[in-house]
Amino acid sequence: MRERAAEIVTFDLGPRSDFEIEDRLRNEIDQERFTSLDRNLLREVGEDGIVRSGASGRDAFRQTLRAGRLQKLRRLDLAEEITPGRWKLADELEQTLRRMGERGDIIKTMHREMTAREVARAASDYVIYDPADPQTRTLVGRVLARGLSDEINDRHYLIVDGVDGRAHYVEIGRAEATGPTAEGTIVSIDPKRAEPRQVDRTVADIATGAVAGTM
Repeated sequence: MRERAAEIVTFDLGPRSDFEIEDRLRNEIDQERFTSLDRNLLREVGEDGIVRSGASGRDAFRQTLRAGRLQKLRRLDLAEEITPGRWKLADELEQTLRRMGERGDIIKTMHREMTAREVARAASDYVIYDPADPQTRTLVGRVLARGLSDEINDRHYLIVDGVDGRAHYVEIGRAEATGPTAEGTIVSIDPKRAEPRQVDRTVADIATGAVAGTM
């Protein structure tokens, strides 16, 4: 769908200029999501599991992008420089970055919905309700918003202003499975226990480290 959308935009507005492409690639260096730079890195991993920061025939701009992205991945503990110019990427690099991107999108959604309703909460009070976490308890609060997180699969979410003073993003699945939930409704949500995946633990560790680093 993303590729088709790009084709439509190109058809309507014309191909992007070299400057626009370069600007987009520069912006990818520090993104905490899976990018085209990561896709190229994974494509060039050798049989020894190593990718090199430099490559013959690559122009200086591409070399700079590559080196910058590897440094960002290192700060996220998703890449390690074995020897100068030789890097080992994390086994679940793509899955972890995709989950981080999803997390970032959720935080943006929460901020947009709460701003529209003039509800003020600190960023540290935004919580993604995780039923797989053993520490997760029953959530009680008032529904601030309900929205569609995945139109293709008809998956919905709630944003709940909890009695704990925090705003919670809760995935509730398909509409017919949950029934109508109007804004202002008081809800009680119990977690269904499931074993968290390793990629979930990795994303949680990175997110915790990012929050700690801003305090």
